[in-house]
Amino acid sequence: MPEKSKAKKLFLSCYSDELAVALELKNNLEYAFKQSLAIESPLDDMKCGDDWKEYIKERLADCDGLISLVTPAYAKRAWCIAEFIPFWVAGKNVFPVTIGFEDASTDIFKLVTDKYQTARLEDSDDVKKLLEAIAEFCGAPRPGIKYLDDIVNGCSREYSNIIAEESGIDAGQDIIARNRYIRRYLKNATVWECALNDEHRGVLSATCTKELCFVSASNDTQYVSMPLRALSEEGISFDKLDYDAGGKRVNIGNIVKSEESVFSYRINFRPALRQGETIKISYRINIPQYKPATKERAFEFAQKSERIELRKENVTIRLDAPADELSCKIVLAAECGVTPRELQVKWNNAINTEELDFIRANKSYTNTFDAEVGCVMELRRQKPKPGLVYVFSWDLPSESEIYD
Repeated sequence: MPEKSKAKKLFLSCYSDELAVALELKNNLEYAFKQSLAIESPLDDMKCGDDWKEYIKERLADCDGLISLVTPAYAKRAWCIAEFIPFWVAGKNVFPVTIGFEDASTDIFKLVTDKYQTARLEDSDDVKKLLEAIAEFCGAPRPGIKYLDDIVNGCSREYSNIIAEESGIDAGQDIIARNRYIRRYLKNATVWECALNDEHRGVLSATCTKELCFVSASNDTQYVSMPLRALSEEGISFDKLDYDAGGKRVNIGNIVKSEESVFSYRINFRPALRQGETIKISYRINIPQYKPATKERAFEFAQKSERIELRKENVTIRLDAPADELSCKIVLAAECGVTPRELQVKWNNAINTEELDFIRANKSYTNTFDAEVGCVMELRRQKPKPGLVYVFSWDLPSESEIYD
């Protein structure tokens, strides 16, 4: 792999009506490669009345390569070729990515497919190869699995929303048939049980029990990557409780650390899942060092990770695919001494008041306290909108409040 040098620049060519997909791709790639990659687009800084040809000429001189976001709508527009040709003739790196084509072999435009291998953003293996190619291009390490899944799920979600809006249908319904998401959950249930760690003062230990039932939308799903937050990977273990995979072998593990306190793990399938196959699985994750239990410990960990907040903690559930039934239960033992906050719901990093109003009106969320059980926060939701983020948070006590 080449030695790491200054950040490489890519010019992102896309259709303006599909800006949400382009931004999702841009943000995830820049986040994955940190300071090694910068992405520019005419949608960022080109203004009405600007000389389009001069702009492309400047970007050709300034950028090291091109990434083309090719969709059926993009491929019908002549200027997509006009943006591609200068980079092609100059012999610069070109990374064509596609989304929305039912057939992976579709001849999008011959100049691209004759010379370059395209990557389908709905396909995890294709995106993995794309990240490997960009890593070599940048002279940077290949990003972890978390970033791969963020790109696949995020771009699929945004493209589905665009198609749904154009078609006048609910983005959460019948997505599986159009292969916009890599899976659809029939059931997605999670229970977190947290208590004070006996060996590590000021730290919560936790068990997370998950019950999943989903339909694969991909024709070659070898694994599903799941996010995991923890203070340390030390001692994390998995117990497979039950599964029905139609005779396939299933195992859980392969913990990968992408950054401080951020991990991912895999649910592996052998042989690979085919489109339309349904999987049921329940398992438990044992996490000895899950989160800070006190303000003092939170301050210590915050020096290592910007994701650790000083006075509060949370469990975040991000709905990365359509779900018929979603439930999440957080149990914090009474000894933890926490003070729960109101449930937050976000969409594209902004508070989603519409979803919060729906939850309140339908009493889909409860927050109770029992002297023996502790604090219990629970959400039950039918057919929520993909892309929503549910945040269960609580204020941390000081050490003097829970330790003698």
